[in-house]
Amino acid sequence: MNSGDAAASHPYPKWTPGADAVIEWGIKRSLIGYMASDSSFEWHGSRGASFSIDTGATLPAVVAEDGTLQATGDLVLTGHKGALTVPLVDLVLEARSITIADPVDGPPDRLELVTVAPLGSVHLTGTGAVHRFSATLSREADGLFLYNYLPGVAFDDLLVRFPS
Repeated sequence: MNSGDAAASHPYPKWTPGADAVIEWGIKRSLIGYMASDSSFEWHGSRGASFSIDTGATLPAVVAEDGTLQATGDLVLTGHKGALTVPLVDLVLEARSITIADPVDGPPDRLELVTVAPLGSVHLTGTGAVHRFSATLSREADGLFLYNYLPGVAFDDLLVRFPS
């Protein structure tokens, strides 16, 4: 796909390739609460990715030439002695989904984690712009959550912040 095709397929304003951004995502409150209630819960972030039980995942990102938003940091949450893992590794916000590196087969294979839909944008004077997306679990990813969440179930909204 050339960058013109990707930009045309995006339902939100075209983002400038090379622009830095931050992805903020609570993931799913009930899931985080369940994982965090276990004494073995832990998270590991790399290259600037971080996590807070109160606010969720924060991942630095950059707009790629094809118009997708690619996280430059990775975050892995584990709980229940490793039985439950949320691997936000090589996360990419595409036109209508978030994909991650396939947790079983690894890159270059990808897993569609959630589908997304734009909920609007706010341009804040002096602090940049914020884009909000709804997120629902994709058909491919229900096994990742041990089939406790069915495809189509709502996950937390996702925010993309572009500094001014």
